[in-house]
Amino acid sequence: MSRLPFPGRDDLKPEDRPIYDRLIAERPQPTPHIFRVVANAPKLLGSFISYGGDLRHKTVLSPRLRELAIMTVGQAANIKYEIVHHTAYAKAAGVTQAQIENLDHFRTSELFPPIDKAVMQYAKEATLGVNVADETWTAVRSFLSEQEATELVLNVAWYVAATRVIGPLKIEIEEFMHCLNE
Repeated sequence: MSRLPFPGRDDLKPEDRPIYDRLIAERPQPTPHIFRVVANAPKLLGSFISYGGDLRHKTVLSPRLRELAIMTVGQAANIKYEIVHHTAYAKAAGVTQAQIENLDHFRTSELFPPIDKAVMQYAKEATLGVNVADETWTAVRSFLSEQEATELVLNVAWYVAATRVIGPLKIEIEEFMHCLNE
């Protein structure tokens, strides 16, 4: 059970309700728990919504690589919530079910081409140890432009931050997510 409540619009002060209205308008329904728990800090919710949306809609990084990176962050941080939430996005971006099932073994799996392995290794190292090896960064840069590499760093950092919200607050996976991924 989550350590903090999931406030609804009516639980907020009247002056904070417009940001909740924005959340409802911009995010899938039912609203994912991570956004609802952030509503406990309504003055920060708008920035939280904006940054996450911008990473998805205002970048040139391949959606497939982004989703592989996000799934790797979830796997490395042992946060099933991220994996469950991003499985459908990953599949829509071209990640196969077999690849999703082999996230743990990406380095040795023939299912992942070198560009995937470079991005996933970066995501794993940045999640587990903050800094990444020069070899890992060189591999990423051999495939990605400066803009794409910057966007990869920002995406990984964002989702690592999300795992640092989900884990300590014990945010549970929504029931509707189990049905979507079956």
